[in-house]
Amino acid sequence: MNSIAFVFSHLPYGTSNSQEGLNAALALSSFTNEIGFFFINDGVLQLLKWQNSKKIFFHKYTNAFRIFSIYCEKKCYLHLGSVNKRGIFFFDDFLVNIKILNNLSFKKKLNSFDCIINF
Repeated sequence: MNSIAFVFSHLPYGTSNSQEGLNAALALSSFTNEIGFFFINDGVLQLLKWQNSKKIFFHKYTNAFRIFSIYCEKKCYLHLGSVNKRGIFFFDDFLVNIKILNNLSFKKKLNSFDCIINF
């Protein structure tokens, strides 16, 4: 199976987009180990540790990203401009280890995957 990039560009809560993306990644992980996770725009908020979804009556599904810790060591990427724009300056606040890339590096890495799916 080809390499697959999952791009998360939406807020973690409010719609089911991001949770559906995570579920799709879980399902496809049994077919390929070449999965990349890319977080851009509001999607960078997916991986923040200090989320409290109980206040808005949502299940905190984002902890499931820890399942992909093997992948995230090497294939989990965060867009630097999106992080800066949202005022996130402490990179130890994320659920998993993640590589932070500038705009050009982010695009190059994303384009290295055969299939790109946006959630």
